[in-house]
Amino acid sequence: MNRLEVAENWAESQDTSLLMLGGTPEERQSFADAFLGVMYMGDEDEEGNVIPVAIYSKEGVVKTFIERDGMSYEEAVEFFDFNVEGAYMGKGTPMYIETFDWELELENKLINQL
Repeated sequence: MNRLEVAENWAESQDTSLLMLGGTPEERQSFADAFLGVMYMGDEDEEGNVIPVAIYSKEGVVKTFIERDGMSYEEAVEFFDFNVEGAYMGKGTPMYIETFDWELELENKLINQL
């Protein structure tokens, strides 16, 4: 079981909904490596319950577009900026964090070349 599946089970056990990337279970799973966790931003539903927000790695989502959809890096970043990060889906819209994963990968490659 991956972190995304744990979060889906958690949301179900809490009787709450969690807005996630992907319209189908297969699409949601394609973003599993980019999913980091859940936080609360203070938005409440009609009953006064605080709504959880899914948190994703921006680099992980872009990497999914490159690997899954065959986009170039530039295409994936542009698609992410306009269609994902810029999309508002109402209360509980997912948030994205710069994790600097690629910068660390690049730095490690450079160190290994020394």
